[in-house]
Amino acid sequence: SVDNTPPDLLLVPPSAPLAQIIDLTGHVYDVHPASYRIEVGPGLDPQTWKPLPATGGYGLGEYLLTTWNTFGLTGEYTIRLSAIDKAGLSSEARLTVVLPERDPLIRDLSAAPNPASPNADGRREELQILYDLALEERITLSIESVDGAPVDTLIPEQATPPGLGAATWDGRLATGELAPDGDYRALLFARSVADPDRTQSERVSFVLDRVSPAVALTRPEADGFVRGSGQVEGSITDPRLVLYRVSLADDPQAPQWEEIAAGSSEQVEAQFGSLEDLEEGDYALRVEAEDAAENRTEIEFAFTVDNTSPQVALTAPASGALIGAALGPVSIEGSVVEENLESWFLELGSGATPTDWTLLTQATELPTSSSLLAWLPTGIPDGLYTLRLRAIDPAGNSAETSVVLTVDNTSPIAQIDLPAASSWVKGPLAVLGTATDANLLEYRLAVAPVGTDRFSEFALGVVAVASGTLVEWSALPPDGAHLLRLTVRDRAGNEAIDEQPVTVDTAPPAAPQLTGAIENRRD
Repeated sequence: SVDNTPPDLLLVPPSAPLAQIIDLTGHVYDVHPASYRIEVGPGLDPQTWKPLPATGGYGLGEYLLTTWNTFGLTGEYTIRLSAIDKAGLSSEARLTVVLPERDPLIRDLSAAPNPASPNADGRREELQILYDLALEERITLSIESVDGAPVDTLIPEQATPPGLGAATWDGRLATGELAPDGDYRALLFARSVADPDRTQSERVSFVLDRVSPAVALTRPEADGFVRGSGQVEGSITDPRLVLYRVSLADDPQAPQWEEIAAGSSEQVEAQFGSLEDLEEGDYALRVEAEDAAENRTEIEFAFTVDNTSPQVALTAPASGALIGAALGPVSIEGSVVEENLESWFLELGSGATPTDWTLLTQATELPTSSSLLAWLPTGIPDGLYTLRLRAIDPAGNSAETSVVLTVDNTSPIAQIDLPAASSWVKGPLAVLGTATDANLLEYRLAVAPVGTDRFSEFALGVVAVASGTLVEWSALPPDGAHLLRLTVRDRAGNEAIDEQPVTVDTAPPAAPQLTGAIENRRD
C-alpha cells in the first residue's frame, strides 16, 4: 500500500501549577506505526535527552503517554515526542515547561505495571505502588478516579519512616467489588511529623484494563466459504493494542502457519493479507492480538476456498414463448447444480434487458425435480419479459441464465356488424365484422336455433379481419330464429365471443287462393 502520511502526534501541556510528578498526555497515531519515543532534556534546545518509559499505545484521542518524576530538577526543560512509521515517515512534537524549586517530602511515586490487568490470567494481576519519603511523615495512600472520586484506601493515615515503601491494589473497590476498567490515580498525601504544617500531595496515573482485544473477521467467516481472491477482511480493536498477527495454513488438521499480516495499531474494516490464487480446498486462519496490559486474544478456525460457480439451466418455457393466464399455470423447468448452495432465485424483469427484477420464488435447497415453479401470470401487463434463473454459493460464486417471453393477457376483439341484431336473413350474404388480436390463432362462426346449444360451425379463419368480411354465408340454416356466434381465440388462450340473434326466412309466401260465388245470377 502507498503511505505518504507521517504519524499524527499530540503532546498536551501539563496543567499548572506543575506537580512534581507530571502526567504527560497526548496521542500517537499512524495507519502503519513502527515506534515512538518520549524524552526530556534541559533547556530550550537540549543536547542530551533522557528517555521516559512509554505507557500508551497507538490511537487518536488523548491518553497517558508516560509519567515524569521531576524530583531534583529545576528550570526550563523540553519534552519531545517523536514517532516513525513503517514507510519511514517521521514526526516530532515538542513543548517546554519551567520546573520550580522544591523541598519535597515525597521524592518518588510510581505505579506498576501500567496498565494493570487483574483478570486471573496470571499477568499483571496486582498494581504495586512504590513511594520514597524524604522524612518521617504521616502518609495516606489511596486510589481515586480521574475526577477525584474515592475508590479505595490502601494506607490509612499512619506514621512512616523515610525511604522506600510499597502497597498493592487488587483492582477492587472499597466494597470488594471489581473496579470498572478505566483511568485511575494513586494519591499520596504526606505530612511532616516534625513540622505538621508542611505537607505535599502527589498523584500518579495508571490504567486498569482487563479486556482482551476484539477480533471480528468478516471474510472469511469461521467454517465458511470464500473465493480464492481478494483479502482477509475485518477489524482488530483495542485502545491499547500493541501487537496483532494474522496467519494462514493450508491444512486445518496439521497447520503450518504462514504470517500474512502484522501490526501494532487498531484496524477497523481493514484488510489483513491476500487470498489471491488460493486453490480450492480447506484452510485455517489464525489471528493473535495483544494489548499493553498483556490481555491476549487468539482465534483459529477453518474455512473452505471454493472457486467453482454453480451451473444453472432453464429448459421450459422456451425462449420466445408466448404465455398468458388463460392457458393456466406456466410450468417453469430447469436445473441447479452446486455442491455448496446458498440460494437460487427465479426472477422476472420487464423487457429484454431489465434493470429491476421481481422475485417469483427462491430456495436454499437444490431442486428435487426439473419443475421449479408452476406460475400463473395473472395481472401481468402485456409485453416482453425476461425470466431469469440465478444461483449463488456461500463463497460468492454465482451463475445465471435467462429466456425472453411474451405475456398476453388481453382478449381478442370479436364483433359482428352484419347481419345486425334481430335482423332478417333472407338469403346468402356477407357476414361483416372484426376478429383481431396481436397474437391471433383463429376465429370461428357458428349458428344455432334460439334456445338450444346445437351450434353448427360454418366458417373458420386464421387471418385477422378488421371491419371487413368474415365469411360469405351461403349455406343458411332452416328458416327460423337463430343465434349467430363469432368466437375469436389467440395463441395465449384468450377468447372473445360476440352473438347476434337473427331470423332466417328464405321461403317466399304461398300463392294466394281466390274463391268466389255468383249471386242473383248477376254478381
